[in-house]
Amino acid sequence: MAKAYYNNLSFDSEWEKDYYLHLMNDLKINENNIWRNIKPFTDLMARKRYTPDMIYYNKAEKKFYIVEIKGNYNPFANHFQDDMIHKEMKAKTQDELRHYVIENGIETYFDDTFQYIKIKYLKAHGWVDYDWKNPNTRVSQQKVKISNLEAELKEYKNKVKDYERFMKYLYKPNKKLTKQQLHWKQNFEAVWRLKNGC
Repeated sequence: MAKAYYNNLSFDSEWEKDYYLHLMNDLKINENNIWRNIKPFTDLMARKRYTPDMIYYNKAEKKFYIVEIKGNYNPFANHFQDDMIHKEMKAKTQDELRHYVIENGIETYFDDTFQYIKIKYLKAHGWVDYDWKNPNTRVSQQKVKISNLEAELKEYKNKVKDYERFMKYLYKPNKKLTKQQLHWKQNFEAVWRLKNGC
């Protein structure tokens, strides 16, 4: 991606510039608390050298963020190596992240905390955490529905003395069921259908 410029500053991409402006304008981070020309990590298994896009300090939280920016995120692309790096970086300890920040010539204090974050840009939602899942997708909604139905069934299971016998009773041919029994039978079937993609 072509370089971008803002206020005599050079960025590797438009996305990095946009995130820089997002930090200053939306999160109110002082530009003196954003570092971009930073050293690489050299001890990752996924890649010999890996350099995050920037480090910034949130004064209100007393927290340093080491940031990787994935601009126009394509969920269908192969992100295997990126995901391996992401996993390794998420596993870094506070001491390892502190050491990395200090290595970059940045002063820290004893009560500062450190976090690696990977950010992706989604048209409908703006800047979100890489691991964020859209709660409005069909898959997410199905998971919530299954979870709710299973919780309801579990609650009922605890009330019924012989659950297995009760389930057999529900499925006896030509059995006239009460309104409540029919409700539980429909819930049981809904969970099965959702789990099996029917």
